[in-house]
Amino acid sequence: MDFADFLRASGLIVRSPMLDGRIHRVPTVSKPRKKNGAYRYMGDWGWARCWDSMMESAIWRADGPVKGAPARPLPDMAEMMRQAREEAAAAAQRARELVTGCVFDRHPYLERKGFPNERGLVHRDGRLVVPMRWFRSANRLQSVQFIEPDGTKRYLPGGVAKEAVFTFGAPDAPETWLVEGLATGLSVRAGLLAMRRPARVMVCFSSGTMALVGPQLLGQVYVVADYDWPNPQTGVLAGEVAAAATGHRWAKPHEQGMDANDVHQRDGMPALLELLRRAME
Repeated sequence: MDFADFLRASGLIVRSPMLDGRIHRVPTVSKPRKKNGAYRYMGDWGWARCWDSMMESAIWRADGPVKGAPARPLPDMAEMMRQAREEAAAAAQRARELVTGCVFDRHPYLERKGFPNERGLVHRDGRLVVPMRWFRSANRLQSVQFIEPDGTKRYLPGGVAKEAVFTFGAPDAPETWLVEGLATGLSVRAGLLAMRRPARVMVCFSSGTMALVGPQLLGQVYVVADYDWPNPQTGVLAGEVAAAATGHRWAKPHEQGMDANDVHQRDGMPALLELLRRAME
C-alpha cells in the first residue's frame, strides 16, 4: 500500500499527498465539506488522522507494516471526482444567481475598512457578495465570498476556490499586484492610483491561492503579503511563505498582525506608499 492509498483507506480525501513534512488538514469521505482529517508525509513514513472514525493517528512506513491502518475499503475516487464536479457546477450556477440578484451599493464593511463611498454587490440579506472567478477568465465564475457587516467571511458551499480571484483594473494592465483580502486590495488599488501606476489588483482570498496563481502570471508582478501571526501548529507565516512561493517581488508591513489595509487606516497614505515601494525594490 503506497501512501496515497493509505490516506484514502484512512478516510481522507487527498488527490496528491504533499511531500513537505508539514501537517495538512483535508476533507474526509464522511464529511467532504469539512477538514476533519489531517496527514503528514515525510517520504519514507507518514501518518494520517481522521477525526470521524480514528481515535489515534495511523502510521505508514514505506518499508514496514502499517500501524493502526483501518480495514475500510478504498473509496471509488472516480465516483468522488464525478460528484465533486457536479457540486462545483451547481455551486457555480448558484453563484451566478446570487450575483445577478444583488444590487450595487455601499456596505458597512467597506465603510469600516476606510472606503465609505465604495460600492459592491450587496445581497438583499445585507451581505456583501464578492465574485470569485478563475484567474485566467473573468467569464468563469466559480464561487462567491460572503462578507457580513461585522466582517465575518464565508464561502459558498461547494464552490471551487482553487485559482479563484477577484480583480480590480484592466486585464491587460502592464502590472499585476497580488493580495489576499478585499480590503487589502482596495487599499493597494488606492495607493497605485495615487502613484499613477497603470495596474490591476488581484484579490486571491487566501495565501494558498496566492502561492498557486502567482507563479503562473506573466509580466511584471508584485505581491503585498499579510504579516500573519505564526501558525500555532507549525510556526509558519502563511502570507510570507506564499509571497515567496510566487517567485515575484514582495513586501509585507513592518508590524506583525497587520495587512496593507491596516497600514492604510492607521498610518495613512504615506505609509501605504512606502510599503508598495518596498515591494518594487
